[in-house]
Formats: sequence, C-alpha cells, structure tokens
Amino acid sequence: MSTSVHLDLTPKILDSLRFDVMPDERGKFANPTPPGTREWVVRDLGVRGLLLRLTPRTTTWYVQRKVAGAPMKRAMGHWWSADGGYRRLSLTDARKRAKIWLGLMEQGIDPLVERKKRERSAQAERARDGLTLAVAFAEYAEARARKAKASTTTDRAKVPKWMAGAPLWAMSLADINEAAVEATFGPMLRATLHKTKAPAWGPRSLSHGTLSKLYAYCSAAYARSAPKAGLPTGRGVGPFAAWRADQPWPAAVRRSTYLSTGSDVGQNWLCELVKAQQRAHDPKILLDRPDPRGEGLKPHASVLVDFFLCVLLWGSRKQETARLQWKDVDFDRNLLVFPGAITKSGKDGVAPLTPWAREILEARRAANDRWRPEDVSQWVFPSRQHGKPLANARSVLVALKEQTGLWITAHDLRRTMATDLGRVRVPVEELGRLLVVGAALNHARGATGAVPSNATEGYIQEQAELLRPHYLVRENRLRKLAGLPPLQADAPAPEAGTGKQAASVEGLDFDALLRLIEDDDGAAQKVLEALLRRKTARA
Repeated sequence: MSTSVHLDLTPKILDSLRFDVMPDERGKFANPTPPGTREWVVRDLGVRGLLLRLTPRTTTWYVQRKVAGAPMKRAMGHWWSADGGYRRLSLTDARKRAKIWLGLMEQGIDPLVERKKRERSAQAERARDGLTLAVAFAEYAEARARKAKASTTTDRAKVPKWMAGAPLWAMSLADINEAAVEATFGPMLRATLHKTKAPAWGPRSLSHGTLSKLYAYCSAAYARSAPKAGLPTGRGVGPFAAWRADQPWPAAVRRSTYLSTGSDVGQNWLCELVKAQQRAHDPKILLDRPDPRGEGLKPHASVLVDFFLCVLLWGSRKQETARLQWKDVDFDRNLLVFPGAITKSGKDGVAPLTPWAREILEARRAANDRWRPEDVSQWVFPSRQHGKPLANARSVLVALKEQTGLWITAHDLRRTMATDLGRVRVPVEELGRLLVVGAALNHARGATGAVPSNATEGYIQEQAELLRPHYLVRENRLRKLAGLPPLQADAPAPEAGTGKQAASVEGLDFDALLRLIEDDDGAAQKVLEALLRRKTARA
C-alpha cells in the first residue's frame, strides 16, 4: 500500500488524522497502517508542495520542491505531537506560510536560513533597544574600574545618581542623536555658563569641573559600546562629539590659593592646626574612648590633623598621602616613597623624612596601636572603617575655617610647598638638579611597582638627600611660626656634582643650563619657583 495520500485537506480531516489508520483518496479512514510503517504522508491538493508527515509521535507540516535541481524539504511546524508543549500550526496558517516558503525556494532561497536571519535581526534589534546609555555606562565603569584610581572610581559611581531622570539616560544608543545630547547637557551647560536654573538631573553643585567629568564619562561610555550597536565611532564621530563641537564650553578655573605663612591670618591657621594636633594626641582621648555620639574630640581626630600636617610638610597630593602604607616609610634611611600605583604620574614619588615629619609618624604609629591594638592597620592614616585608608578629612578644614575664617584645602597646602621652596636661595650649580627633581620626585621606580634594584635604591636616597636641606629649612620656619622650637639645625645643601656628572642625569645639558643662568641668581629662583608651581598645578 502507498504511504502517500493526496487530499484536499479540511479541518475535519485534520482532526481525524491518526498514524495507525490511513485515509483513502476520498478521505475515508478505513485502512489500518501496514505493520512496519514508520511514517506516511498526506499531500495537500489546496497548495502544491504542502504536506503532512505522520509518525507515531508527531504530525508535522512540511513544504517540498526542487531547488537548483535537487529536492528540498523543510519543516514548518507541528499539527500534533505526543510530547506536548508545542504551538499548533493551523491549516489556514500552514497554507499561508507554505506559499511564502515555496516562493522563497523558487528563488533558490532556503526558508529556514531566511528565518534564522530574521530571528537574528530581531534579536539584534532587541539588544540595540536594550543597550541604553545607562547600561553602556555600567559596562564602561566596570571595565575601567581595575585600572582606575580610587578617586576616579568614586566620581564614576556618582554618575548614575546624577543622570537619573535625564532624557538621555534611558535612551537606546541607536536612538541617541545630537538633539538628545542637547536635551540633556544643554540645560546643564547654560546653568554653568549663565547661572540659569539647573535641570532636575545632574550634580547638585554644577561647575566646569563636574560638567566636564559628566560629559567625558558619558561620551566615553557611548563610544565604547557604539560598535556593539552597529554605530560608527572614532575621534570626532558620534552625537556627543557633534554636539560638543558647537558649544561654548566654560574655561577651567584653576585655584591658585595657598597658605600664606607670611601673613597673620596664615600663621594663625598654622598655629590652630598645631594646637588641634596637640589636643587630638591627648592619651585620654585614645584610652578613655569618648562617646562617639558626643561633641568632644574622638580618637580619629588625631589621624586627620596628622594627615594635614604631613601634606603641608611633604607637598604631597591628598590621595597619595591618604593611601600611604607603613611599608612605604623607611625610618632607617629617613625617607618615604609614594608608590607609583597610587601617584598621579604612575611613578614613585620620594620625600625626605625630616625631624618633625618623623616625630609625627612615630606618634601616629603609636596612636594607631593604642587606638586599635587588636587590628593594627597597614595604613599610615587609617579610616574609621576597619581595613581602609582615610577617605574624608574635611571636618578638620571646616573647624579651622570656623576658628580662623580661612578656607584652606589639601591642595592649597601642596601649592604652599611649591611657593616656599621657590623662595629658597639655591646655588646655581644645584639648580639644574633640583629642576629635574621638583617638589615631589617621580623618577624612582616607574609605574610597574617592581622592587627597586640596588642602583635604584641609591638613586632614591640621592634624590631624598638633595631635597632634605631645603625641606629642613622650611620645616624649621613652619615650627617657628607655630611657636615650636627647631628639632634640628638647618643643614647645608649637598655639594653639587661636576658639570660632567650632572650632564648625565636624565640626558639634560646642565652645562648649557648653568651658562644660561649663572650670571643672574634672581632669574634662577624664578625658574625654580615657576617649575615647582607647574608641577603642583597638574593635580
């Protein structure tokens, strides 16, 4: 008996189809399926090329025709399956789909391949719609976190809160255009430039700095994810760059203040800082543990005041100082190294350990031990949170402003170092070497953080000794202004090397430099002060 039957299919016939009983050409189900039959087929007379394939467990719609001279048969869907969980393809829908698929096959196109293309296209479209700026930024921040500095990671963590409610934030990257960027950043830009009302989104305190950071982070997140959305990218390409090119961006306002220790108000600020340190190191505060909810001094206050005194003495950056560890302090050689992993330049910074700074650090270590004897911190300036470095020391600055009326920041203290060293009378033979070194050295180990070689260790020591007499003179001056006696008399500057030796350092032509300034000591001091100011202004 033939295992293929031609019928003008109807819903009634479909409902009667069973594998174990085959219909005749009139649609009568009277003949049992022959033993050993694994499948049989019903060919639809309504659409040539449409057929039903019956097995003991399934009844499946197929289309069949020749493509490029060879037969091609493709399954479209189930009419019935013993496994369940399927979506039934009705007769009407099967005939509609069969006409489309047979038309594709007539053109030499495989309908299953075409369907997969449409599915991938739809999936890509859904992915494009789901790739919003918020999603792109989260991916960008996560990818950059490993190499980012702690302060940068903190800034990036603020962006989702700033951008909540912004028109751009929930938009798909594929839908972002120049107008969308303007709708979000335009109001913030005008509020910064013209003091108009700030929008509901964005930083609470808008400034050139916060606006520039927000724009930079969002545009970088867009550029990173644009290729995934099939969008063009590159320098100067995209809606962010197009919008930014036409905007009158506010100029950066550089803060140039410093602690003027030559003025009464500056000296008063210094004296109050020293008094605050003396009060904070009262043993009773560390041992008696005052009520943390009270208004009196807390054990952590000594960390804050020590921190700012050291920033003043070293001219170091706030983040670099806060992340200093005890292994970076070399009491034997009287110096400390700021590892390249925490410095802005990525290179090690070196500072000599002068008597007052050493006294502060020794007291700091003892205070840390008394404060938390059960959990000795690796950090020189530990946070109140166990195991973390100091993160926020602002309360001391606020208290000093209330007492003196002078607002001074950690970076102002760094600029103070540059200003004070610029006033030091430096022999012209030594000036070239100091110009290479600067206020905080960055030539010791490089960004890899590798253990220094013997030669490098010697170089670190040499640079620390070069700065030591100038740091000592400055330290004694600050102690005198604060009403404290010197801990060590000013030391003479080390003798300068010969021109031949100096000329080998960093490839600098010291002979030419010395010939240029040897007749004008005043010009030499101006050059030194200008360089030191430039170094500290980059933070």
